[in-house]
Amino acid sequence: MKKVKMNERKEEMDTMKGEMNMKIRILTILLAALFLLGLFTGCAGSSTTAATASTTAKATTTAATTAATTEPPEVTLHIFMGGLGPQKDTDEVLGYLEEQVNEYLPNTRFEWTLLTFKEYKEKIHKALAAGETIDLQWFGWKQNLATEIADGNLLPFDPYLAEFGQDILAYYGDAVLDAHRYTDGQLYFVPAWQGLTNVHQNLIVRKSVYDKLTADEVASITKAFVDAEYNPTVEASKGIYDKLELILARAKETGTIGAGARYVDNFFAFNMGDAEWRYSFYSVSPIAHVDFGDDSFTVIDNWDNDQMRLLFETAAKWHDAGYIASDVLSNQNYATAGEDGFVYSIGGVQGMTDPEKVLSEQAGIDLKCIEMGGPDQLVLGVATGEAIPFTAENPARAVQFLNLLFSPEGKSAYRTFIYGLEGKHWEKTTDEDTVNVLGGAGDPSSEWNYGTYNWLIGTSEYIFNTQGASVELYKQYKENEKIAYVQPVLSFMFDSSSVSLEESQVLAVRDEYWPVLQTGSKGVTGWEAYYQEFLAKLDAAGYDKYLAEVQKQLDEFVARTGAKW
Repeated sequence: MKKVKMNERKEEMDTMKGEMNMKIRILTILLAALFLLGLFTGCAGSSTTAATASTTAKATTTAATTAATTEPPEVTLHIFMGGLGPQKDTDEVLGYLEEQVNEYLPNTRFEWTLLTFKEYKEKIHKALAAGETIDLQWFGWKQNLATEIADGNLLPFDPYLAEFGQDILAYYGDAVLDAHRYTDGQLYFVPAWQGLTNVHQNLIVRKSVYDKLTADEVASITKAFVDAEYNPTVEASKGIYDKLELILARAKETGTIGAGARYVDNFFAFNMGDAEWRYSFYSVSPIAHVDFGDDSFTVIDNWDNDQMRLLFETAAKWHDAGYIASDVLSNQNYATAGEDGFVYSIGGVQGMTDPEKVLSEQAGIDLKCIEMGGPDQLVLGVATGEAIPFTAENPARAVQFLNLLFSPEGKSAYRTFIYGLEGKHWEKTTDEDTVNVLGGAGDPSSEWNYGTYNWLIGTSEYIFNTQGASVELYKQYKENEKIAYVQPVLSFMFDSSSVSLEESQVLAVRDEYWPVLQTGSKGVTGWEAYYQEFLAKLDAAGYDKYLAEVQKQLDEFVARTGAKW
């Protein structure tokens, strides 16, 4: 059934292209006639021309529509958006947003389906399977882009960008958009810009523990993380774990350990599409990677390797030493237990001018941040952005709406969607771009009357300066992209459709064994036998077949692109 719909959509697109070409020819003739008429009317036509230009400027986004002044037909855009779900004032805010959009895109109505991230993937797949009209959808880490494209669930942006997406094209430029293209050369996804360099992670430590460290020790912790970048050795990983163990040991010695560590963090970050914790291992699928600098681009099993053996052995030692609580898998209260909670966590501080203040207010205890980052590296924006589902009825208008949110004219509409209404959800303070968010500092909450994440759609360069975020920081992130390292497999997208069964089986095995091994719950005497059992289950799940398919596709990519480190 899906293929039939895709064929129907292709026929519609071909018909639309033909009609569009005819309209362009007619418009060209009309413009030529108007030009000749202007030669005869002279100055008398200047006031009419000025009035027409004024009307057009108000009725269109920057270079996003034709020069015609006739209003477009009324359409209703159906949009699926992930995030926090509906809030108390959602309807009022979205009603005002529609008014703002109609200043530039007349006769555009909206029907929004706002879903929590937890329910998003299941509900949008059900909606698409039922053939529901969805003109634009949020697309992010909950879904695999290559798989959705291969399944025919998405339409390319390319037929619409030249005419309706010129602000998107100008904002990103060819190089960034080309990096997001699928193997067929088409663009199926437009990132919601929040900075396309490494996410700015910090080691967030309870102040009661941080105060037990010397300044030199704090500096050595940052150095261990920086030294491990572009260094895929076990020794580099051990350097990080040794510093984390220093923090835990000092906390235990001084009686401030609380619940200790949640688990041993995976600082190799095999997360498809996400920025890596450290630039030494590059995901080429959700469950496979390659090492930095490996000219053979050999695909590596995510778990049967020396890095994972070190992680699981370290976890077992920490468990037996009391650095990881014995009931960590069953106790759900540690994360919110304040001084009795975890010693440290890893978190993003992107856009925050004073992350320690913001994070401390959110946690209800004093926290300190230790820098983890080194040089910037370009990453794909596939963690969050927008796509056009194959059931779209108004893809051109949807692209016009998305384009508006990347244009200067759309800044106010973007801010309405993110922050809500002036006087009700935010109030200006020192200038037009600086506000006090009435819901609170830091990330928004479903308990707020209104407020959502600034990285869901459009560009975070259009945020307000708030209690916890700075426009200038985002502008700096944009500048950083110009000099960031671009790794050679950045634009590789693995299509798992031929091994989807094996992938799901491997993930099921991982979900069973990973928490136990990562928390060291089997202890020093039991972890290795449990680990071998894990590897045997992965083999039985078809992991070798899966890895072979990843290698095949990666080899084709390297041959096609000439990728080199």
